[in-house]
Amino acid sequence: MREIFAETNPRQEEAIRRTEGPLLIAAGAGTGKTRVITRRIAHLALRGCEPWRILAVTFTNKAAEEMARRVERLTGRQGVHISTFHSFGAHLLRREAESLGLSRSFTIYDEKDRLAAVQEVLRSLDRDPDKSDAREIAHAISSAKNELVGPEEYARAARRGPEDLAALVYQRYETLLAACSALDFDDLLVRTLRALREDSALRERWQERFRYILVDEFQDTNRCQYEIVRILAEKHRNLCVTGDPDQSIYSWRGASPENLAAFEKDFPEAAFVALEENYRSTGTILRAASELVKNNALRKDVTLWTRGPAGDPVRAPVWATDRAEARGIAAEVARRLAAGGSGDDVAVFYRVNAQSRSFEEAFLAEGIPYVVVGSTEFYERREVKDLLAYLRLAVNPADEIAFRRIVNVPRRKVGPKAMEILAAFAAEQGLSLAHALPTIPPHILSRTAREGLADLAEVLSLAAETAGGPAAGALAAIAERTRYLDCLGDRADPEILERHENVAELLQAAREHDEATSAPTVASFLEKVALVSSSEVESGDSGGAVRLMTLHAAKGLEFDVVFITGLEDGLIPHSGRAASPADLEEERRLLYVGMTRARRELHLSRALRRNRFGRTQEAFPSRFLFEIPEEVLDSAAAPLEPSRYVWDPDPGVLDEDEIPLRGERVRHPAYGEGVVLSVTSRGRKTRLKVQFDGEGTKVLFHEHAQLTRIPE
Repeated sequence: MREIFAETNPRQEEAIRRTEGPLLIAAGAGTGKTRVITRRIAHLALRGCEPWRILAVTFTNKAAEEMARRVERLTGRQGVHISTFHSFGAHLLRREAESLGLSRSFTIYDEKDRLAAVQEVLRSLDRDPDKSDAREIAHAISSAKNELVGPEEYARAARRGPEDLAALVYQRYETLLAACSALDFDDLLVRTLRALREDSALRERWQERFRYILVDEFQDTNRCQYEIVRILAEKHRNLCVTGDPDQSIYSWRGASPENLAAFEKDFPEAAFVALEENYRSTGTILRAASELVKNNALRKDVTLWTRGPAGDPVRAPVWATDRAEARGIAAEVARRLAAGGSGDDVAVFYRVNAQSRSFEEAFLAEGIPYVVVGSTEFYERREVKDLLAYLRLAVNPADEIAFRRIVNVPRRKVGPKAMEILAAFAAEQGLSLAHALPTIPPHILSRTAREGLADLAEVLSLAAETAGGPAAGALAAIAERTRYLDCLGDRADPEILERHENVAELLQAAREHDEATSAPTVASFLEKVALVSSSEVESGDSGGAVRLMTLHAAKGLEFDVVFITGLEDGLIPHSGRAASPADLEEERRLLYVGMTRARRELHLSRALRRNRFGRTQEAFPSRFLFEIPEEVLDSAAAPLEPSRYVWDPDPGVLDEDEIPLRGERVRHPAYGEGVVLSVTSRGRKTRLKVQFDGEGTKVLFHEHAQLTRIPE
């Protein structure tokens, strides 16, 4: 118990000790939030609360695992349920599967699987998936689920045009999921909430089980997530939410800043503790960040401070071009490394992924090792998803999306015609594609297709036999039986060698899971893999490489030296998000998040000219730079002259440099009002696909469209 309160400040100690009743902890960046949460859990456990009656939810598996390790070290006990929201949903749904009409072995579909399912539905409707905006439809379905809108309600609200197709696809998509015994990521939350709302006995069981509930990163919760924890906490009302409204940057992913107001309304007796002492950054960095974010209206009054040194001024270099910016920063990093510094301590942030290319080229020219954070995630790589698809079929033979993925992996010469015959036979018999394999009459297939499907049936039979045991053994058996590594190609090719290494890494991940799990199975490994967040960033040792990443990917990380690049209007804040006050505040919070990642040095870099959409354009300084006090900026930086720049929240007719973004509403002189569905730039030409309210979809060249942006 002494260790729990060791090296805590008075505010932290108050948050740890205040265990009864609802509590809101406003934890500023670098104020020891994780320490407070883990020690609060340990305090509860050591005071006599059974660990299994404590629920803590956060947003990444890595954060949950780290929290669990710290709690176990402090208490010597296990059993606290610490997980992500999606993991908790999967846990509840599997435990209650029978009463909810679900199979315990349901498959969890990630975003790529959802897209594949939507494309399959479009094919069944005789629509070309590549020409029917499959991604937009998949996104629309996800958004509807997050807003708790089912397919019937969505269909009733659909207007003419693409939404009619989206409504039809949504209904058939749900039917396909049911046939595949699958749930998508959104279902893990939506089905959990529905069960808690509609089944009183189930609700009482889970309310009674968890006496204490803690929510980390509360500012990132969406409506559904908040409703889940609100219902669970109704009986005991010991709900502790921890977060920083100034770091709410995921509204585009469904996060709802309104949840803070909802919490205060639903739990009016809640206590409030603000953690303001920062243990990460210098005083100068904190002042710059705090003065910036104070310009937001929607925030709690939290001001960061530190007992540490003031540190160096914030540097604000100005470069002639974006290429000069990249070369200059690369040269600065090279000097640091030559003086004995480590690339692990340095990060370069940018607003959009496209900005990384100039830095990659500049770092290569200087011989600086770097890693781009947020490139294709490991579990999204083709060879990894191929082998995982075999495991999914071993556990759930009804998984049609997995079946279609591997029917010709490795190549079995099962063509579209053979798949049509198999699908028709399976539907006639009421079987899944995998279950239909052993019983399909041989004479209705060509010899080549018959042999290919027979081979697949053997592999799936082997996979099923291994499904009840450790995942590593099942993976190795499938890889050997299919000769998967041989079909990848010659290891002398660096790209092929990397794919071989990815397979080896997948096997190692399975071994680590098996060793860390008391009763490992293929199903438990698949659930762990499926619930790895696509936004999770590895923040550990990068082997001395400098990290390049977007500002969104930087959240939760920290570095000695941070370069934030592209401090120009149109990038920070991003074009199209300056018209809406709410969007502009989120852009300001995004910059605040980036600034507070820096421990010792912060560079806010901009260029006078930047190449965008194939053209070099004049770049104006970000309006946010004018909100940072001049006295904290390096005096060597070029002075800003606010009178030169005017930012119009209603830009009116778009000039040739103001290209609208997908999702923006615009007005055309002939077609009226509409919404931008997609933007494609090739050289000097930018093509817009716009869905007009009364005229259907039109494809226009931006240069001649005479569009007017409609403010929200």
